[in-house]
Amino acid sequence: MLEEIEKQGKKSLRNELLSKLLNSNVDIDTPTIGSTLTQERLNNKKVLVVLDDISDPNQIDCMGVKHLGSGSKIIITSTEKQVLKSGGADTIHEVKALNENDSLQLFSTFAFKQLNPEVDFRDLSCKFVEYSQGSPLALRVLGCNLYGRTINDWESEMEKLGEYSHPEIFVVLKSSYDGLGMVEKNIFLDIACFFKGEPIKRIKHVLSCYRDVDDGISKLVSKCLINISSSSSIYNEDIISMHDMLEELGKDIIRQKSKTPGKCKRLWSHEHIKRVLKYNQELVNLREIYVAHCNNIKMICNLSRAINLEILDCFYCKSLVEVGNEGDSTDLVNLRQINFNGCVSLRMIPNLSKTINLEILDCSYCKSLVELPCLHNLASLHVDCLRLNGCYSLKKFPQVPRHFCYLDLSETGLEEVSLPFDPLCNLQHLKMSGSVVKNVSIKLGSLLQLNLNGCPKVELLSELPPYLKVLSVKDCTSLEKVSFADQNLYQFDSLGDEGDDVFCMLFCNCFNLN
Repeated sequence: MLEEIEKQGKKSLRNELLSKLLNSNVDIDTPTIGSTLTQERLNNKKVLVVLDDISDPNQIDCMGVKHLGSGSKIIITSTEKQVLKSGGADTIHEVKALNENDSLQLFSTFAFKQLNPEVDFRDLSCKFVEYSQGSPLALRVLGCNLYGRTINDWESEMEKLGEYSHPEIFVVLKSSYDGLGMVEKNIFLDIACFFKGEPIKRIKHVLSCYRDVDDGISKLVSKCLINISSSSSIYNEDIISMHDMLEELGKDIIRQKSKTPGKCKRLWSHEHIKRVLKYNQELVNLREIYVAHCNNIKMICNLSRAINLEILDCFYCKSLVEVGNEGDSTDLVNLRQINFNGCVSLRMIPNLSKTINLEILDCSYCKSLVELPCLHNLASLHVDCLRLNGCYSLKKFPQVPRHFCYLDLSETGLEEVSLPFDPLCNLQHLKMSGSVVKNVSIKLGSLLQLNLNGCPKVELLSELPPYLKVLSVKDCTSLEKVSFADQNLYQFDSLGDEGDDVFCMLFCNCFNLN
């Protein structure tokens, strides 16, 4: 219907519909049916009307179907749920994907003009059916395209689909993309290129740079461009899923905007990333790099030309050893997020002193990372978004921004922790559970909670701040001595008094404590 409206206009199409329903020439030039006589004539009709591909609730109102008589059935199809809700739909049914057997029959109807594939083509037919994921559009287009062609032609087409969408499918799907606002388009492209199958909470956090990201995601769900699925075997939370053909659509849109990978805003192909970095290509347009789960990139050596880079995601890139050359300063003032989570071979990251807008630095389980650069200048770094837990080789206490009130160094390789008095430091909660630390001396007056649970090597806790409220050292089997900077602890005097100044010490299984 949308196509017909574009060709002849809503009023002309409405007049054509009413002329057929009323068996007479109808010519109404107003946005709605104002004629009482016409309304009464329609009210006497009991008919079945199908309005296909509706994109605006006003189109439903314009067609005058609300004036049809009792017992009439109006079926409306749309790619957007909100259109149906706003259009007054009594019941909304979501069309499910075809199952494998029905998909194979539909595909065979177009590819072989029969219900079942020919014997020699059965395996290839199943591959095309798998690619289509139950989409009648894809099954019809691909089947028609393959009718009467050789096995070699089929294999060639299958290979092409691995990288590019079929042109006819692309045109149909892109019409939904074209109807999006700018924010929704960017969110759609980011999900297609980087975040398909990722937890929705993480996606919203990463894409928080967009205004009203929650609303944008809701609109994509409403337009059936993405789905929110229940927790997967990998993530114990809701994830965002997307049909493979919509994923390819997003990537094709990026490719068509720039034929040269170095000029793209988003890079997700590991080969393209290696090429642009190796040959020092112009990267002025590059906004995001995604090499998650890549196992063949060892070094990202030159990002100096990527002056507009905002996101560097190397999640579980287990082969990555080094980012930047020794002594390099990463002059990327637009960089907001760095994800090295699970980069078990990463030994070095560059000087980040000029990445003044960095909000997230995730180095969780970088088991080979020995030292971090100074982070003092990173005023934009979110308190809960510096993640260093699981850095088993980290030997030096990180220099974190002074506004930090929480720091998690669980399961790290730090053996000595000595933090002198610093009136400007705001660190209140330090967690080092499961680490190999032996001696701890902390004179920070701001510290309120210290967690050393499960640190079997810790022997001495000395000069702890007198205003500490929670000290948890459970299962510290080697701990022998605990002392505070001020022996006249006011906490003990206030125990039992009303108020919040209650001192809690947990020493379970500290068998050597004197």
